[in-house]
Amino acid sequence: MVASVAPTLRVAAPSQGTEGSPVEFEVLVDEWHGTPVDPIVSYEWDFSYVPGSFVADLYAPNSPNASHVFATSSYWKIYRVAVRVTDSDGMQNVSTADIKIFDSEPVAGLTTNSSYISEGVSFTFVSTSSSFDGIINWTWILEYPDGSTESYWVDDREMADLEFTHLDDGDYSMELTVIEPDGNSSTSSYDFVVHELPPTVSVLAEEAEDWEGYFEEFFEVSFTAPTSGFDPVALWEWDFDAPGSTFTSDLVAMNESGHHTYDQVGSYTVKVRVWDSDGSMSQASLTVEIRQKPLSCEMYRDVRVIRVAPNTENVTFNVTVLLLKFPDIVHLGFEFGDGTSVLIDGPPFGEVFHRFALGRDYKINLTIVDDDGFAFVSMSTVYVDSPEISLIDPSNGAVVKSGTTILFLVTPGSSPLISVTYDVNDVAFRPFETQYIVNTTGWQDGEYRLAVIAWDGGGNVAIMRYVYITVDDFAPVAVVHAERTKVYAGSEFTITVWVSDRNVEASGVILYVMFPGDRVFLQYPVSEGPDGNYYREFEAPTVEGTIQFFAKVSDLAGNSAVSPSYSMSVKIPFLTIAWPYLLTASMLAAIGTVAYFARESKIAVDETYVIHNDGRMITHNARRLKPGMDDQVLSGMFTAIQDFVKESFKDITSFTLRKLEFGEKSVLIEKGEHVYLAVILHGHASRKVAARMQRIVDDIESRYGQHLKSWDGDFEKLRGINDMTKRVYSKAPLLPGLLGRKT
Repeated sequence: MVASVAPTLRVAAPSQGTEGSPVEFEVLVDEWHGTPVDPIVSYEWDFSYVPGSFVADLYAPNSPNASHVFATSSYWKIYRVAVRVTDSDGMQNVSTADIKIFDSEPVAGLTTNSSYISEGVSFTFVSTSSSFDGIINWTWILEYPDGSTESYWVDDREMADLEFTHLDDGDYSMELTVIEPDGNSSTSSYDFVVHELPPTVSVLAEEAEDWEGYFEEFFEVSFTAPTSGFDPVALWEWDFDAPGSTFTSDLVAMNESGHHTYDQVGSYTVKVRVWDSDGSMSQASLTVEIRQKPLSCEMYRDVRVIRVAPNTENVTFNVTVLLLKFPDIVHLGFEFGDGTSVLIDGPPFGEVFHRFALGRDYKINLTIVDDDGFAFVSMSTVYVDSPEISLIDPSNGAVVKSGTTILFLVTPGSSPLISVTYDVNDVAFRPFETQYIVNTTGWQDGEYRLAVIAWDGGGNVAIMRYVYITVDDFAPVAVVHAERTKVYAGSEFTITVWVSDRNVEASGVILYVMFPGDRVFLQYPVSEGPDGNYYREFEAPTVEGTIQFFAKVSDLAGNSAVSPSYSMSVKIPFLTIAWPYLLTASMLAAIGTVAYFARESKIAVDETYVIHNDGRMITHNARRLKPGMDDQVLSGMFTAIQDFVKESFKDITSFTLRKLEFGEKSVLIEKGEHVYLAVILHGHASRKVAARMQRIVDDIESRYGQHLKSWDGDFEKLRGINDMTKRVYSKAPLLPGLLGRKT
């Protein structure tokens, strides 16, 4: 019996390699297993073998030959490569080989996408760099001809998308530095030249509307020289008559436009030279044809007709524009249509003046002759029939309310109106918003002056200056008064009305007066006085009573106001009417005095009570009932007074005298800050008793107020109050002049 034996293996491989470069391996199997008896069924490769852990590379071929690319992040690294071989009997064997892999460095490289670079033409930079580990950092440094630099931190794709068009001509260098993740780097530079690009230019002539392919003499031809280039254009030189190869500069310009006027017929070569900021030059040319210009003239366009308001019959004809249009004119003549004419030979020509008669139009003939003998006659009309301006409403000097419209009528003369404007207060002329109507809405009170100017197509002008309008929106203020408040029957007196508004006339002031005995007010006109005063004189009636009067005032704008009413009394002289009544008055006075004393004698005070505001009685006095004599009567009366006090003085802020009457007796109660004084009297209360009570309460509060404020019931502290209340028992009447005296 022959036993199975695992295959004998040996790996053939180089001892070292470089990362990124493929390394070839071969496994050699002993000759016995090379025969068909035990053929090999599989080859498995592990390119980073760890003893005891074989991990087959899924991408390695099932073959005795294999290739692999290694990587390293350091200067060098040793890899162990293993191969596992299995024969048809299932027998396996593993063989290994060590290989040292060295780190590879990146290679920087760059170029441009164009081999010839001109300024202003776009180009890009292309990286030709290589790296096994990959490049993580790209640094591009562009060096300019003057030594300055500009840096870019973009990768190769972003740099390929970045177009350079802004570089001036000169020698440049671009340096590229690349860095791998393991820190390896490489630098490369690329030198290139940006070539000067001269400007390109062409010449164009702006075509005239009525001429195709030519121009007429004395016409200003406009030329343009469209220019393109990378460098800014510094200047344009023009030669408007440059035959052959000659160039004589007629115009140096800072832009592409040139203008020239030819005064002779012929064919001309126009050349332009363009210089850029780098000193590069380009040239272009164009041929133009100049033909004879036929004479023509149109009045008001080629000849200025000057008319100065208000004397528009004086007309000045200015031929400056005509002579600029036809510099070769040698003769001109005016026929004014009124039998007069003017002929002028040879330049320079000045202004021609003529005075026309107003009210009609004139046919004007203007004849011009050039130096070639060509003649032209222009016919036109001068209109000297002026428009007219009228004020329709309101009248000049009127006083109106704001919002009133001012209406004018403007009638044209022989030619249509072209402008009608108005001005307010010499500020600025403006057109009418509505035809010939000035709206005063929003105008403040005051005086305004208006002017109107109307121009027609013939140059005539009409002026209306000035229309005066006063705006008044405020009602006048009117005050009536007389020199005195009382008059005697038959005397004369004056009623005056003062008005604040100066826009009031005497006819706008009406005086309304009602005399004694009248039932209605009668209207009276007034006369105008100085300083806004209007007056009317009257004679007082012979009847006593009151004269009442007021005024109604209307200003010129229609604002009106009514004054406050005023009155004065009419009296009949005393000596005339008083003596029959004197005796009667004396008798009545005597009777009244007697009655007064009779009434006062019937009043008698029976009792007095002084009560603390907490309800405690301080003292009691009686004229008929002696103290302690009848306690039941005293107690009942005190209780009644307490109840009346509580009910009457619920409002603690009230200090009004309170009174209670029953039969022929009355109870008066006077309230102080700390006490009440109650008086029971026989008969009705009088002011005499009340005055005494008030003085007694005031004296008690003044003398004992501090003790009463926090009275503890000690009567010794209030000694003297009882004597003070006895003053109310006096029977002497209080006559006028004695009130206020203490009794």
